[in-house]
Amino acid sequence: MEVILERDTGTEILSTQGWLASVDPAFRTELLSNAAWRHFATGAQITLAGDEDGDLIGLAKGFISFHVSFGQPASPILHVAPPVFWMGYRPIVSEQARIATAVARSPVWCAAIPRRRVLAMLDAHPEWWRHFVALALSYGDTAALAGADLLIAETESRLIAVLLRFAGARSEASDAGGMVSIPVTQQDLAGAANLSRNWTGTILRRLAKRGLVETKYNGITLVDQGALQAILEKVGA
Repeated sequence: MEVILERDTGTEILSTQGWLASVDPAFRTELLSNAAWRHFATGAQITLAGDEDGDLIGLAKGFISFHVSFGQPASPILHVAPPVFWMGYRPIVSEQARIATAVARSPVWCAAIPRRRVLAMLDAHPEWWRHFVALALSYGDTAALAGADLLIAETESRLIAVLLRFAGARSEASDAGGMVSIPVTQQDLAGAANLSRNWTGTILRRLAKRGLVETKYNGITLVDQGALQAILEKVGA
């Protein structure tokens, strides 16, 4: 049975983790006071590439996958984001359309702030624009990391890098802990790591024999993030 994430709990998560944890408290309070609490079922579309308006969305629970609007029509997943993750800043800072389609990979709970309310806040407090610069930089770091992962020549390490990124364990601020389950199929993972499905399965079985991952019908569980990170660091040394 799915556990409902209450608004107060979700607000606390978004306030103390990720982007909003380090901003002006007055900005954080006003932004979240304008938020509506939303739930998306697995498979639901959250944002659509090409939209010129929409909400600023803060992911508090669940996983979201992203497909970019450029490239091949059937492009694989570029990134899977765990909580806490923010999206929808592009139409606010540039008035350009969204470039990514976001889909719920699991039941998702998030805060949604309409673009018009965000812009009204920034009109009243122009000094708060700097917080969106920080958000854009962090989003750019994620995009750069996704590109860098694909440049890793050694296939096992490339797959590990993608898995750790999907788990939120590839940033400098991350604290790779215990087990985390990522709701992706082996086909999803193969596309994201630019590998064949067969070779992806071979690597996962090899990692599973070492007790580092578990493969299940509904996703892949990282059993020991620290050991996976150590493998990745050894290759990069």
